[in-house]
Amino acid sequence: MSEIILKINFHKSTSANYKNVIKLSKFFKNFVQEENNNSIEIDQEELILHKRKILNLINYIQSWKNSEILYKEIKITRSGINLLSSMLDCSQSYENSYNKDKHCFIDNYREGWHCKHIKDIKRHLPEHYYDYFHRRGQFWFDFGSFDTDENWIFNKEHLLSCVMKEAEKNYLQFCPYFKQHYIENIISDLPSKICLKDNNDWVINEKDVDNGLKVEKKKIGIIPKKIMDEALGIDNMKGIGFGASVSTKNDEPKEKENDSIRNIPEVSFNEIGGLDDILMMIREIIELPIKTPDLFKHLGIKPHKGILLFGPSGCGKTLIAKAIANEIQAHFIDIKGPELFNKYIGQSFENLRNIFAKAYELQPAIIFFDEIDAIAHSRSESEINLHDSQFVNQLLTLMDGMEDYGNVRVIASTNRPELLDNALLRPGRFDYHIEIKKPTLDGCKEIFKINIQDMPIESTFNPDSFAEKLFGLTGADIAFIVRESAYNCIRRKVIFSDIIDNKYPVNFNDFIITKDDFNNALNKLSDR
Repeated sequence: MSEIILKINFHKSTSANYKNVIKLSKFFKNFVQEENNNSIEIDQEELILHKRKILNLINYIQSWKNSEILYKEIKITRSGINLLSSMLDCSQSYENSYNKDKHCFIDNYREGWHCKHIKDIKRHLPEHYYDYFHRRGQFWFDFGSFDTDENWIFNKEHLLSCVMKEAEKNYLQFCPYFKQHYIENIISDLPSKICLKDNNDWVINEKDVDNGLKVEKKKIGIIPKKIMDEALGIDNMKGIGFGASVSTKNDEPKEKENDSIRNIPEVSFNEIGGLDDILMMIREIIELPIKTPDLFKHLGIKPHKGILLFGPSGCGKTLIAKAIANEIQAHFIDIKGPELFNKYIGQSFENLRNIFAKAYELQPAIIFFDEIDAIAHSRSESEINLHDSQFVNQLLTLMDGMEDYGNVRVIASTNRPELLDNALLRPGRFDYHIEIKKPTLDGCKEIFKINIQDMPIESTFNPDSFAEKLFGLTGADIAFIVRESAYNCIRRKVIFSDIIDNKYPVNFNDFIITKDDFNNALNKLSDR
C-alpha cells in the first residue's frame, strides 16, 4: 500500500454543500464516513492524478468549523495545497526529465540555490544595470555590513536563514530531491569578506541622505564595479548612488498624441457573472461617493481611498475594475508595475507622480495597479534603502494625499497578497481587501451562459448540465472552454487552410456547436 501523505478531516455540516462534499469524497478509495466525523486519506499518486478534485473539495470545507488538512501530519492551508501540488508536479517532472542537471535551475542561470523555486534571493551577479535596477528580492552580496576598515563582511547565517525560509514557504522540505546541505555548501563557498581597497571588482553603493542640515553620503552596501561604471557612463549623470534621485533630458516623459483623450473601458457589469455580492460592495465604495458626493458631505465623512482585489488568476479582478470605470464613465488608467520603472531612480518616482496627476486632470478617474505585488512587496530592515523600498514609500505618500486628487480612486489586484507591504494595507490607503474566489456552481452556470449567449449551439445542448462539470474552474478557464469549443466546430467542418486561402465560400449556417465540441474543449483544458 502506498504511503498516506495527505489527510482531510471534516465534521458533519449544515451547509447546503455538504451533500456535494460527501459525493465528491466517495471518489477517493480511503474515504471513511462516520456519524459526526469524516476523513479522507490520500497517497501521492492520488494527489497528483486528482489534484483538481482535491482542490474542489477543500474549497468547500476550508471555512467549516473543525475541518483540517494535514500533509505528512503538518497542518496546511488551501493555498498550501496549491504549493504542494506544484512541488509534487515538479518532482514528477524531474523524474521524467532527460536532462536532470538543468531541471532544477531557474531560467538561464545555472548558479541557483539547488532549486528553481528559490528565487527571491539571487545567487548570480547582475549582468547589466537594468538587471540590478529591476530586481525582485535581493542578491547574495546584499547580506553583510562594513567593518571599520571598509571591508564588506558577509553574514552567511542570515543569508542561509532567508534562503531556507523561502524553501519552507514553498514546502520544498517535502521534495524528495531537495537537500538543505547543498545550499549550506553553496553559501559556505561564498567569500567571507571583500576588501574594497584590494578588490577592484566591487565598489561601495551610497545614498544621499538629507539630515536637515546638509546632504550626506550613506553607505548602503556594495555592488559590482561594472554595474556602477555602466550607470556613471550615462550622459548627465554625476555622483550617482543607487539610492539617489536622477533625471535626464533623454528620459523625460513625452506627451503622446491624443494623450488627453479619456479612456473608458467598454466592459459592463452584464459581462461579469457569479460576483453579484462583491460587485455591489465595490459599487458602494467607488461609485456611490462619485455619483452622490453631497451625501458624504452631509454625513461629514470622506470616502474610502482604495480597494485591493485578491484571489486566484483568472477570476475577474481586472474585469471588475474596468466595469466600475465604465459604470461611472471614469478615465481608466491600467498600470502594469514594470511600466513605471526607469533605469534612473528619480524618473521612476516621477512616472508614478505623473499617473496621479493625469488622473486628477481627467477625473473622475480610476487608477488600476494590476499585480501590485510587482512594485509593492514587503520591505525588511535590510532592504529599507533599496530602490524598491523607496518606490513603495513614494506610493504610500501619494495614497496618503488622495484627498487632494478629488474624484480619483485606486484599485489594485494581486494573487499573492502575502507579498504586499503591510503599510500599504492599513486603513487610510487600501481600506478594503476583497477576495475574488473561484465561482460557485451557480456562478459557473452564470458565467458559462454569459459567454455562450451569442453562439450558434445545437438545440439539444443543456447548458446547466454541462456547467456542472465546470465547478472548480476560474472565469478565464470557462471563457477558454467556450472559445475552444468554437474552434472545435470549425475543425469538424472545414480545413483551416481552405478558409485562409479562400478556396470556397463559407456557409455560416453549417457551423453549429455541439455538446461534443464543448466536452473536447473541457478535456483539452484538463490536459494542459
